[in-house]
Order: sequence, then C-alpha cells, then structure tokens
Amino acid sequence: MEAAGAVIRAGMLQAGCGMLARLLAADPGYRGPRVPCGQGHEAEFVSCRDKVTGTVPGPVTLTRAWYHCAACGHGLAPGDAGLGVAGQAMSPGLRAMNDQAAAAGPFAKAARLLENLAGVRLTAKRAERAAEPAAPQRPPRSGTGPGRSRAAS
Repeated sequence: MEAAGAVIRAGMLQAGCGMLARLLAADPGYRGPRVPCGQGHEAEFVSCRDKVTGTVPGPVTLTRAWYHCAACGHGLAPGDAGLGVAGQAMSPGLRAMNDQAAAAGPFAKAARLLENLAGVRLTAKRAERAAEPAAPQRPPRSGTGPGRSRAAS
C-alpha cells in the first residue's frame, strides 16, 4: 500500500508540475519594449529567458521576458515579482513549507520532512538558504547562539 501511494503521489506531483508550467507559460511577463528599471531609467526588452523555480509539486521552468537597463547595467524580469519569485529560487508556497519545516529542527531534518510529507526534495543547504530570510520571524533554535556552530544543522 505504501509503495502504491508513493507511485500515485509521484504521478500527481508530475502532473501538477506540467499543469503549473502550462498555466505560467500563458503570461511570460512581456510588458512592452521598455519598462521602468526601478532606478529611474528604462530597461529594454532583450529576450525571453528560462528560470527553474522550485514549487510545491516540483521544479517548474518559467519562460519569462527579460529586460536590461543600459544605464544601470541591471537586468529584470517584471513577471517574477507578480509570481513572488523575484530573486528567489522557490515559489512562495514552497518557501512557506520550507520555513515551517526548518522551524521544527535542523535543516537536514527539515529537508527530509519535506520529502517525506510532500515529495519535495531539497538539500539541507537549500533548505537553510531559503529559510534565512524568514529567520527573524522564527524563535532562535535551541543549541545555537554566539560561539556555537550551525554546521551540524
């Protein structure tokens, strides 16, 4: 029964990735030939570029419009902000799951918990990096503090 459940879950997650990828492909974030760069200049459309983003059903490749500002040397994908993935490697839903699991214990344990409960595979390091921005919202871990290493986490 457990093996059958695992196969069904894997199939459902794979189907979910495919549906999510098709849904997100409907709007690559093209906002015209120029968009504000955020620094008072205009960025010009360059091309559509891919970005692999971790999501709850699994990794999804986003094809998004990429703009470059010659004045700042800065590039941006306006659609990323609307999806909550600007400067992030994980979707907001996966980051929330990771934060909850990481709050429960060491990052390696959090990564195993996510894999066991949701079929999401993360390395301990990726779980740690994703949880760092949310760290001020969580109470400090017991056993960590000045002079103590988190390397064992």
